[in-house]
Parts: sequence; structure tokens; C-alpha cells
Amino acid sequence: ALIQTHIPDEDVLVLENIEDKNVEKYIDQLAESNPSLAAVIRQFWEDMKAKPESYRGVDAMSAIEQRIDDIIRKQVEDFTKVWCTNINEVLFLVDTLREGAPINLTSDYDKYREHCSNDDEVLSKLQYKRRLKDAVVALVKKVRPLRDK
Repeated sequence: ALIQTHIPDEDVLVLENIEDKNVEKYIDQLAESNPSLAAVIRQFWEDMKAKPESYRGVDAMSAIEQRIDDIIRKQVEDFTKVWCTNINEVLFLVDTLREGAPINLTSDYDKYREHCSNDDEVLSKLQYKRRLKDAVVALVKKVRPLRDK
């Protein structure tokens, strides 16, 4: 809401630099409890201050949420390429996985082995299953804070 007050309306010409210590203070405070989310908001704020005309009439909250969704989707896509898993299942786990809950995830070990055949370490099937589960948990812990408001 603080940022939204600085986004130009359709019929307003921006003539001065945009500065707001309250926005900066809010982002700094958020960084103490949720650095990942603060980084996304700070980047949006810096982009908006640098090019306010390109944000004319934009809903700040929607734009930030879109950035978050794009970041999460990119990280999940990268994860599924490395681990040869189903993207929709991983996205579902990002939204729903709770600590200690069983992880059911379709994976393709043979495809993983082909993909990693040039790497130094190709995991055995059992190692692959174990590390995949650990990697999913790590991914969820990494991206879930982006969705915490």
C-alpha cells in the first residue's frame, strides 16, 4: 500500500524523483523477518523509482505477486530439470508440504541418470530417492517465505 501511493495514475505526469523513507523503513523491517520477500519488494521499489512511467496504473501488490510467482516457477522448473520430476507435483508440494509429512513425488531415475551421466557423481537409485526428498524439502524452505505476507 505504501508503494501504491507512488505509482502514477494514467493521467499524471511524473516530474520529480520518488523517495519515501517509510517504504524504505518497511522493507528494512521486513528484511529482518523475511529477507527473501523483502528482496523482491525492494527490487520492485527500486525499479518503480527508476522508471515510474512504465508502472503507470499498475497495481503494486499484483505486480509483486506476479514477480514472486515467476521466481518460484523458475526455481521449480530448474529443480524438475535436475531431478527429473513432475513440475505440477513439485508446485503442489511447494504450496502444501508440511514438516514431517510424507513426500510422494513421481520421478524418472533413468532420465536423471542419462541427464547426469557426464557428471562426476551419478547417484544410485536409493541415494537418488533419498536426496530427492531432501532436495524437495530444501526447495520448499527456500521459496515458501516468498509467499508469506
